[in-house]
Amino acid sequence: MENRRCLFCTVPISVTHLGIDACRACAAFFKRTVIAGRRYPCRRGDKKCVIRKHEKFMCRSCRYDRCIELEMTYMLPPKKKPRKNREVKVDAEMIPSTSSSASSMTPATPMTYSLPTKRRSRMTKDESTNLELTSTSCLASDSLLDRTETEYKSWCERRLVQEMGYIAKHNLQPFDHPTEKFYITHFTSYYDLFRIAMKEAFPLLQNVFHDFKKLPHRFQVTLFKNYINKFSKIECIYYTKKHFKNRNTMLMASLMTCMEKQNVHDWLIDTNQYNRKEAFRTTCKGFMDEYDYLFGTMTQMDEITDREFYALSVLSYCDIDTSLHVSEEIVKNAQATRGKVFEELQEYYRTELKLHDFSHRLGNLMAMIQGASEAARLMNKEMQMYSTMFDIYSDDSFFREIFSE
Repeated sequence: MENRRCLFCTVPISVTHLGIDACRACAAFFKRTVIAGRRYPCRRGDKKCVIRKHEKFMCRSCRYDRCIELEMTYMLPPKKKPRKNREVKVDAEMIPSTSSSASSMTPATPMTYSLPTKRRSRMTKDESTNLELTSTSCLASDSLLDRTETEYKSWCERRLVQEMGYIAKHNLQPFDHPTEKFYITHFTSYYDLFRIAMKEAFPLLQNVFHDFKKLPHRFQVTLFKNYINKFSKIECIYYTKKHFKNRNTMLMASLMTCMEKQNVHDWLIDTNQYNRKEAFRTTCKGFMDEYDYLFGTMTQMDEITDREFYALSVLSYCDIDTSLHVSEEIVKNAQATRGKVFEELQEYYRTELKLHDFSHRLGNLMAMIQGASEAARLMNKEMQMYSTMFDIYSDDSFFREIFSE
């Protein structure tokens, strides 16, 4: 058992995936490729690339061919019957932007965070009825993606003010970008800016999903955690693809900060405050390598439009894992919202993009959601490791609640 290795990239393994001796990363790569229906060009052109875990640029074409050669299989779930299309008004003119004027920004207020005040753990019969009526009404009467666009832009405006204040206060160094004003982030600043994003995310959920504010506290927290960790990864990929099309070594870390994925020394410039520095550095590097693989795969997917980006925000909320133990009513409402998004997307593809076959684009979005879900699970594991092994954030009630199991 100790000598078993992945048949594809040669890393040591202890369990099988997809019925074959494969590591989790290779199995996930194959699954995403099948779902998205992607085919890749060979990096060298001769179909003889070496597939090893620590290769800087692993050839996806040869990796996928190796999966097929060794008979790795993944069965796509059966397609649901198509739903009848509704009349939907689509407005895709407005586009989110990270550009802002530094002179108009004010210093950030102290970063505080609080989840909504606790309510009764069970909904009354009247609350349950009102929740169902409200959800049905909002699904039938207005554009969910238009509402998401409006609330997302408001969320960005609130974050930009605080990010600029933080950048000025902590003297983050500018990054040389040809068109945008970005700054270089590091370990401490990344998680401080992530707090800002999370603190300002609750109004978005409350205003986009009308049933959210009616839920008991415990369900609000569960759905918030399910959404924010996942969508933060999608947002990272969206802005990375938008601003660093030709630089696959860079990642957007927030609306105004970026980082070089492999430059761990700069990423960990604040390690003096941590115990067991070298062990911490090694652990952090390991997580960064896993993120690099996941994000690298996602950034190679097809470009998404702004309208699709707003759809991914909603789908992040609706993608509810069965392990979350939420009520059937919440799952039912999430499924109805998910159906609404797909209806609006289909109308958008037909009327705006003039597409007749958009199955590939929908598959691309679902692959993005899957990749973001894996990255979110990795982030939970990462934060729990920092808290237990290195005593980082262990006294932070915010992180304890958001990153707890």
